Amino acid sequence: MLEDTSGCPFKAKLNEAQVYHSIYTDERLFNEIGCEGCITIDIALAKGGTEAIVESYYSVMKSQKMCGGQCNATLALRTKLDWSMPPILECDRAVKEIAEIFINGDKELSLPKHATPTLGSRAKYSQESKVLKRLRTKDPRLPFLL
Repeated sequence: MLEDTSGCPFKAKLNEAQVYHSIYTDERLFNEIGCEGCITIDIALAKGGTEAIVESYYSVMKSQKMCGGQCNATLALRTKLDWSMPPILECDRAVKEIAEIFINGDKELSLPKHATPTLGSRAKYSQESKVLKRLRTKDPRLPFLL
C-alpha cells in the first residue's frame, strides 16, 4: 500500500513494460535518473529485484580481482568504476576530454600538462637516427608490403 500526498492509502501496480518505455523514451526522466540509475533499474526489472543488482556488482568485482591480491579499497574503487561506467568503446567524449587534459593540462584545476616522451633514439654523434639510417641504407625486408 502506498499513500498519496494527503495521506490516503491506495494500491499501485508496477507496469514493467511502461517503466522500460518511459526510461528510454522520456528524455527528462532519463536525465533525472542518469545512466547509472537506468542501468540499475534495467537490471532489477530484468533479473528480478535487488538480488540481481548485488549479483551483477559481485560478478564485476570478481572480474576486477588481481592475482596476488590487492587492497580492499582499491578493489572496491575498481569495481565501482567498472560497474557504473559504460564499455570503453562508448566513451568517446570522455576519452577525448581525458586525453586533452593529459596532453594540455587544465589551468582551471591547476593540472600541469604531462611531459610527452621523446619517441626517438638519435645517435649521440650523428644528425640521423638509427631507424632513418637503416631505412636509407638497407633494402626493405618485405618489399611486397610497400
